[in-house]
Amino acid sequence: YGAVTANGNVTQPIQWSSEYNDTELGLVYYNYRHYNPADGRWTGRDRLEELAWKNRYSLCNNDALYIMDYLGEVIWIPVAVLALAVGSLSSCSSSNATSLSNQGAHASVVQYRLEYVTLSKWRYLCGNYMWKIRWVISPALTKGVISQSVTIKGYVSDCRKRESLNIHYMEYWKIGDDTLEDQVSREARIGCGKGEYTTTLVARVTPNATVPNDAVKDINSPAGLLAYTRDDRVLSGGKPSNPLKRTVKVKWDCCKAYQVTEVSDY
Repeated sequence: YGAVTANGNVTQPIQWSSEYNDTELGLVYYNYRHYNPADGRWTGRDRLEELAWKNRYSLCNNDALYIMDYLGEVIWIPVAVLALAVGSLSSCSSSNATSLSNQGAHASVVQYRLEYVTLSKWRYLCGNYMWKIRWVISPALTKGVISQSVTIKGYVSDCRKRESLNIHYMEYWKIGDDTLEDQVSREARIGCGKGEYTTTLVARVTPNATVPNDAVKDINSPAGLLAYTRDDRVLSGGKPSNPLKRTVKVKWDCCKAYQVTEVSDY
């Protein structure tokens, strides 16, 4: 897989996968490690070690059709593939999702339950990580809003100056319009730095509610393409679900050497 099959004098060094082909070694150089097309495997261990998968010599877990690893270090799964993998989430049982529901609701009131299913998660070097989920509401709901408060506390540093983090905002998903997915992540340039912070997320679904009129929707906002407000809001509508809480703790120190990000409680 990826072997050169041309005959004659092939002088162009940039060949398979637009990477440098070393004719003397018979290897393809991917900047961090070499790939041996004759054997169909890397010549060195995955720098992420077992964080990706148990076979540290495999290429994209032997699934290069759907998984990308253009640096030879980290996994990238196209969103379209993830959507196919979770297309039947509405039929999942509560045992397959993390849930928190209201109990003892009056028989005449429909009690909704907010759950989530993890689509993908990974951790990389120097504070970079990602956790992507899809919301699941039961019973099915066609009108309403998922609201989530986000609080980030801790610090980041460039190894010289320390900056405290104390961020709070609320984000909203309009059921029927917005993609019911959430992503908690830090994707920054790899370099000298360190940090430690905790992100606390508390979400609930409110039937027949609407997004606040003064909510801002800006790609440069903390919530990305979601509508958000700087303060918490109590939405008017039907009876909301009990809060669904998630906590993500992140820590890294790359002031002396690059290290894999420590991520817990996610």
